[in-house]
Amino acid sequence: MLELKYRNAFKEVDEILKYTDIDLVNRIPKKFISFLREHMNNDYEFYVQEGLSLNKQNLSEEASNVFALIYRDYWATEEEKEELRKKDEEERKLEEEKLLNIFNKGKSNYVKKSDNIEDNKELIIIENESLIKKIGKWLRKIFSRK
Repeated sequence: MLELKYRNAFKEVDEILKYTDIDLVNRIPKKFISFLREHMNNDYEFYVQEGLSLNKQNLSEEASNVFALIYRDYWATEEEKEELRKKDEEERKLEEEKLLNIFNKGKSNYVKKSDNIEDNKELIIIENESLIKKIGKWLRKIFSRK
């Protein structure tokens, strides 16, 4: 089941599409619209403010994202689609660089910390006591306290 905020967003998109030019709505695949309608929250009330443009409607962030997807995939011209792809690629590269910088800063801090530690390559002897010896020590402690 989808989260409520997405189900409400689908209701907002459906309501806006009722006021949208039929030619634009027909560009959206019927399967996509039926997905929205099957998963929208029918109990959620959203009212379109007639006379206001789409960007001035009181839409949730999720509904705005759905409209961005619709625009990119179904309404944009080929030139606009190419421009959007380039913009997405630039944003993706910036995000990758940002993450790389964060990773490299963390890595350099780790290297600096490990530089201060001496290379101690001596083996540590670990003595494993048998269970019987451990129980014996425990019993001696208990009886020696009295």
